[in-house]
Amino acid sequence: MTAVDEHTGPGRGGAGGIQVIARAAEVLRLLRAAPSGLTQAEVVERIGLAKSTVHRILGALEAEGLVTVAGPVGGTVWVPRSPAWPLPCARR
Repeated sequence: MTAVDEHTGPGRGGAGGIQVIARAAEVLRLLRAAPSGLTQAEVVERIGLAKSTVHRILGALEAEGLVTVAGPVGGTVWVPRSPAWPLPCARR
């Protein structure tokens, strides 16, 4: 997996909203490719984003029901919530 290029990658320039969606999608793809899950540190290392950015993205994905935490506190492993790719129904 390659590091995210904040300035030149497709869908990563300009508006911050587009950039964060691209980053969140990259995190989801990474987690889906790791069936046993990854720690936050592993996500940071593989994607090349700042720890605080990955923390915010994982928190937002968890709040939307797209990822969940597995494992004990201190050994937190993030995994996709469902093996099916379709997104959960929108909250209203």
